[in-house]
Amino acid sequence: MLLICDKNKRILYFGNIYLGSTVDFAIFKKELMAFNFEKIRLWVDLGFVGIKGVLGEKVDVQIGHKKSKKHPLTDTQKLENRALAKQRIKIENAIGSVKRYYILKHKIRLKKPEKNKNLDLAI
Repeated sequence: MLLICDKNKRILYFGNIYLGSTVDFAIFKKELMAFNFEKIRLWVDLGFVGIKGVLGEKVDVQIGHKKSKKHPLTDTQKLENRALAKQRIKIENAIGSVKRYYILKHKIRLKKPEKNKNLDLAI
């Protein structure tokens, strides 16, 4: 599920439902690549690594730093990640408010849920 909200936690876009194994970035490329993000600031999590290269330099993308075994984060990068997390908590709260509805919590028991458009309409 792809969700776009503003800083007041209002849901602006609610994407289609995908299987759990579908990567968020792949959903983004499929559904929102035609959208013009040039006039807004885009806050994304580390599931969207590489989004800056796809959208270009005109888009203001806020994404945290990713650590690896060979390259641990510096203290400055950790502080920047904390600052981003303080802003992203509003987005996470908006996602949590959508999940209060039980239809999003239950397991989908359809044989081919990706082909069933009635599920997206129900949500």
